Amino acid sequence: MPDTYDLVIIAGPTAVGKTALGIRVAHHLNGEIISADSRQIYRYLDIGTAKPTPQEQAAVFHHQIDIVSPDQSYDAAQFATDSHRIIDQLRKRSKTPVIVGGSGLYIRALIEGFFSGPPADPEIRNKLKNLPLASLYDQLRQVDPPSAARIHPHDRKRLVRALEVYHGTGKTLTAWHTEHQAQSNPRYDPLFIGLTRDRAALYQRIELRVDQMIEMGLFDEVQSILDHGFSPDLNALNTIGYKESIAYLQGRISQTDAVNQIKQNSRRYAKRQLTWFRANPRIQWLDVGEQSSADICAEILHLWEHPR
Repeated sequence: MPDTYDLVIIAGPTAVGKTALGIRVAHHLNGEIISADSRQIYRYLDIGTAKPTPQEQAAVFHHQIDIVSPDQSYDAAQFATDSHRIIDQLRKRSKTPVIVGGSGLYIRALIEGFFSGPPADPEIRNKLKNLPLASLYDQLRQVDPPSAARIHPHDRKRLVRALEVYHGTGKTLTAWHTEHQAQSNPRYDPLFIGLTRDRAALYQRIELRVDQMIEMGLFDEVQSILDHGFSPDLNALNTIGYKESIAYLQGRISQTDAVNQIKQNSRRYAKRQLTWFRANPRIQWLDVGEQSSADICAEILHLWEHPR
């Protein structure tokens, strides 16, 4: 048990209420926020990523937002490297780092170090990469259910990697990560908070958020990104809210279908996020649907002052 925590992590599924609570907590702890969101790093992707508003960012300083263009690459390892530097700077200014986000891989890379598993096996990878997505996902569900729960069924690159590790080593990617976690010495002692809500209430919030995104001009935002010359095939745009909008703008699906797909994919993403975070025994869970934001903040501050 640490004598004191050195930073706060507020994690949880999309639309659960992380942003508002993170700002409140950071304000009370004289802190600044480090966004752990693998999509909010991109400039121009504002509405579809539910990026904190200018007013929210003015209330408490946010790091790791709008740091790269959609055509630039950025991964969990780079996020960890950059965030370590930011945390060091915050400490020098006696500021409390408050990590807020739903990207489990980014948070794990920051706290435990980035571990990609054993070296690649090109022969196995070449055999796997041309298999149908459904076949890859079914295989992974059979041999490594935790990884299957974390990886999107359409994420060919990560599905192939997870199966490549299993077929090449006889151990699942989950087992490799578990061993690495057991052997690693965490760089920080965080107060790790997980936010949750009743599933029906969470899904209702997701649907409301998507409706608000459409009203705010999500389709216009996506069209503007494309008009600026960014390819619709970029990895940054192959994400919820953007890929469906592109399909609509290209005339491949109707607007109604695009909205419904965004809602459905967001619900599925929230489910995968919860699966990821619930596997972490360090997380202290708080149900934000049963208390006011002020009460939840007070509970977090109490936990901060009384480490366990």
